[in-house]
Amino acid sequence: MKFFAAILILIIVSCIPPAIAGEVILSTPQSEYYFTAGDEAVIPLSLVSTYDRDVTGTLALVMVPAAAGSNPSASRQTRQFSAFTEKRTVSIPVGRSDIPADYLLTVTFSYNEGSGRTSVLGGIGVHFLTSMENAPENRIALTGADITDPAAGTSSQGSSPTEKQEGTGHEEALQISQMAQDTSALRDQMAEESNQSADTEDELLQYIRADPLVMSLDRTLSGAGYFLNKTGITPVSNRSGSFVLTYSSGPDDAVISGVLHETRVLFAEESSRAPVPLPGLLLNNTTYQEYGSRYTENGFTRSQTRINVTPGTETVNLTYAGSAGRILHMNAQIEKGTVVAMEGDSPEDPLAPFMPVIVLVTVILISAGIWYLATTHTGDPPVPGSRVQEPELQESPRQVAGHLLDEAERDAAAGLYRDAYRKTGRAIRIVLSFEIWCGDELTNREVEHLLSSCPGDTGEIRQVLDRCQAVGFAKGIPEPGECTEMIRFVRERFTTETGKETDCNTI
Repeated sequence: MKFFAAILILIIVSCIPPAIAGEVILSTPQSEYYFTAGDEAVIPLSLVSTYDRDVTGTLALVMVPAAAGSNPSASRQTRQFSAFTEKRTVSIPVGRSDIPADYLLTVTFSYNEGSGRTSVLGGIGVHFLTSMENAPENRIALTGADITDPAAGTSSQGSSPTEKQEGTGHEEALQISQMAQDTSALRDQMAEESNQSADTEDELLQYIRADPLVMSLDRTLSGAGYFLNKTGITPVSNRSGSFVLTYSSGPDDAVISGVLHETRVLFAEESSRAPVPLPGLLLNNTTYQEYGSRYTENGFTRSQTRINVTPGTETVNLTYAGSAGRILHMNAQIEKGTVVAMEGDSPEDPLAPFMPVIVLVTVILISAGIWYLATTHTGDPPVPGSRVQEPELQESPRQVAGHLLDEAERDAAAGLYRDAYRKTGRAIRIVLSFEIWCGDELTNREVEHLLSSCPGDTGEIRQVLDRCQAVGFAKGIPEPGECTEMIRFVRERFTTETGKETDCNTI
């Protein structure tokens, strides 16, 4: 008999786990919350998973007016959330109202377990008042119920929510049934909005792929063996939005991004770290071919490509990588079928521009050594009248800047405004590189960083540098009057020989 009793106990124990399956429990310490109109309503919400693991699902908050036909509108929020095996309480923002109003809040937590389950916590009152002086106290806690997801139907192995709550009272059963209906309606609304969003994205994608700007980039990528494998559309309306199209060819990727406005693409930009095809007009350009040959001879290879296209204009920015981490840039602009601008960094020795300074330092050091030997040497004194001739000094940075500004004025007079802007910006960089830095000529970005640490007012200098870079590299429109004024400003500020070098305190 004892043996059969033990077997019976084991059978009963083995049947227990299905009957005590886990659940997610939602609770809040009050049933009514009061806030001042205009403030964000935030309530404490506790979640706990009685499963043997954490549970991740969708937390939804639906807040509707307490009185039917009232002016305040309903609101809905959803977010990904996790219920942990240890009870945690979080502060949840549920909305705001600029006028006094009363709402009913329902919180649901939907998660995948079996055929799908939802923990529902309803009947939370949210009140917005003109003043908190007369707000009543409320200490009635609310605890939700974990039910079978109404959207998934009633499980063949389980009972309906009402059947599960037998013995809990007719009023509680009605409340759970109503909450289940609210959850089902919420899911239907979310599904409808998701379908509408998908339809809008498909419509926008058709406009995007049919636009001439995108078609031209798509055609060159397809010809090089790339295929479209991912699209990202952010709608603003059913006729406007932004987009990101990702193309792949083996391990290489290329991205086309841009903005669509009223069914037309305003601009599209192709970017890739692979050697994607370049516009044919650029490949046939003599200047580009010369740069390419020099870069290849000096061991540089293309590491990044950016092609920005707008109606009638293409801007190409190429980046080349070489040994010792050295980076070169080449920029070109194509307008109406013609390469109108082309500029690139020199691949030769980067110390070449600073050779005059190196020579000057070398001469000074040699002269100092000769002077030291002459003053410490105990031999015969020098013949009277004989003198060591001092070396001739090279031009100062301010003089070099002055020559650049002279050239900028001549370029501007000849209508070569992009060259004029570039030389004006370089005049500033040369003076600052030598007088408040170590002598290595800085880039615009490095000068900006250097100026940010100076206590003086550097706003006008930064503005001139930004305009010179934008126009000089075909990202801005030159203005003759502005160019003349900037040359005058730089000449007065950076070419006058004051006898005192610039520093951060005098800039």
